[in-house]
Amino acid sequence: MAGPSDRSDVVGTLPQTERRDFSAVGYDEAMRRARAIVPALRERAQKCEDARMLIRENEQLLHETGLFRFHQPKAFGGMELAFVAIFDIPAELARGCPSTAWNVGNLGCHHWILGYYAPVMWLKQKVDARRAAIQKGLPDAMDLLVIAVDAGLGFDAALARVTDKYKNALSDMFAKVLREVSLGRARLEAMDEMGRSSGVDDLHNFIQAIIQSEQFGTGIGKILRIQADEMRRKRRQRAQEKAAQATLKMMLPMVGCIFPTLWIVLLGPAVLILMKPR
Repeated sequence: MAGPSDRSDVVGTLPQTERRDFSAVGYDEAMRRARAIVPALRERAQKCEDARMLIRENEQLLHETGLFRFHQPKAFGGMELAFVAIFDIPAELARGCPSTAWNVGNLGCHHWILGYYAPVMWLKQKVDARRAAIQKGLPDAMDLLVIAVDAGLGFDAALARVTDKYKNALSDMFAKVLREVSLGRARLEAMDEMGRSSGVDDLHNFIQAIIQSEQFGTGIGKILRIQADEMRRKRRQRAQEKAAQATLKMMLPMVGCIFPTLWIVLLGPAVLILMKPR
């Protein structure tokens, strides 16, 4: 009779802590575990085929060895193996039971999509949306800055007026600059970091123009007016570009949805007449 110390070497009896966290398991260890359970899978292969599903015994075995989580991120207790594991591990398991190997490979694909691809795409969409919001709010903010500076306000007071007037991504960045300046950071340094971190070329160019104006002592009102005119011109150009693309984007739904219906309405009666026996 096997003692308690021997049970950790038997397939399907991994320690409880190892069942929960597999982040320390590498590729070689995962392949060793896959090879170790092949005989057990082979014995149950016919039962799995007859049931047409992943049987409970195989499911428990895969959970205990961690092979259900070889593509899950390590932050969630998975192995987070390289992409090649999505082919190697199911291929090894297929030597015992092809149906079980299919389930493992399918789940590995889902873990890869949800654990790697989906978060990156979600984060990219958030970044693009924030940059688009900054780009959209920049011309209006520039106009308000010009009006405020022409009315006699300083540049910091004009930025504060923008943050009070608008509540968007750009005003949040301006408010952050004002907070950093109030805490003792140099204004030009805070603005330069804002322009670089935003990822919006127009905002970065505007910040660089303000920095050069401060360094050379030129009037900031003139710089703001030039930048505001440039922002409005670029916004008009982007609107014209999107309007020009509308015709091309409308072509696919017209060809795929409207034209077939139109042909059915026009040619349908004629086809019915031709098909009528004489």
